[in-house]
Amino acid sequence: MKIFLSVVVCLLISAELFIPQVNAQDVSVLKNSGFENIQSDSPAGYDPTDWKVIEGYAIAGTGEVPPENEKKEYVQDVEAEGSISPAEGNRMLKVNNHKLFKSAIIQYYTSVINSGTLIQKLSVYPLTNNYLQQLEVRGRPDFPEVYGLQLYSLKFYGDKLRVCVRTGGPDAAHICGYDKNLARLPIKEWSTIETRLKKVNPTANGVSRWKLTMLLNGQKIFDSGNGGYPYVEYIKDLRHIFLGDECEQPNQECDGPDGTLYYDDISAIYQSAEPTTTVTASPTNAETKPGDANDDNEVDGVDYVVWLNHYNQNTNNGYRDADFNTDGKVDGLDYVIWVNNTN
Repeated sequence: MKIFLSVVVCLLISAELFIPQVNAQDVSVLKNSGFENIQSDSPAGYDPTDWKVIEGYAIAGTGEVPPENEKKEYVQDVEAEGSISPAEGNRMLKVNNHKLFKSAIIQYYTSVINSGTLIQKLSVYPLTNNYLQQLEVRGRPDFPEVYGLQLYSLKFYGDKLRVCVRTGGPDAAHICGYDKNLARLPIKEWSTIETRLKKVNPTANGVSRWKLTMLLNGQKIFDSGNGGYPYVEYIKDLRHIFLGDECEQPNQECDGPDGTLYYDDISAIYQSAEPTTTVTASPTNAETKPGDANDDNEVDGVDYVVWLNHYNQNTNNGYRDADFNTDGKVDGLDYVIWVNNTN
């Protein structure tokens, strides 16, 4: 019996220590990709499916919308409207532009991506040619002095598709080092936009580089390294996606005029460079400041608001929900970390 138990224990120990190699090809890193369950009327915060909805006047210089400035029905989860039906499934996302409003939806990828390839697809339906919306992919910069978090943005406006690519330098002037129209975007019909970001070798100065490829309805319209199209630079990893109208402060015109755009069938698929093991853990911010919940390399009132919104809650999102000590709960210990590191 002792020998038998010893064998069983050894097998259990071996089973615990054995971590199979999993090929992480085609791993989805977005939740609720069809916009089937968005709760757009909740206050600006995380809904159960991990999309964050922002509707209203933003705090100057932050883009954050406090509860008292929150408005309704600028971002909606809708079924078919008149002749407009979802591209896939039963529901779609409707975003209404307003000159003085920030109307947007954000989601962090379920994994921080710092290698391999991210393949992203999105269906868009411009209702009129009087609007401006954008898709941005954001990450974390190589160096503290790098301005902003944006890798690239696609701007949808009128009947045009325009791209803004970070390249050429770390300062604000180069956040759109390449900024040009790429193609015509059809009005009153669904179009599919596909983008691919592949991590390539850094420059001699240690600057991260990503090869960006874009397709509109299956036709290639941008390809880094070919035809004069640049690589994306200065961002070391991919963290979240932003869809909507950007507006940073009250009484400031946002990126475009009043108008409406529908989104649907978004996906983000990660393909690792090599087969890898799958590890589930709370996000940590080991490379950024303790107390920094939004990856802007500052510990300030914005991070306090994140802590306050998640106070006394359990979470697996680590510092993104202000669980700065990653013990699975947002509490007074996390507040102390924020206080001790406030700028």
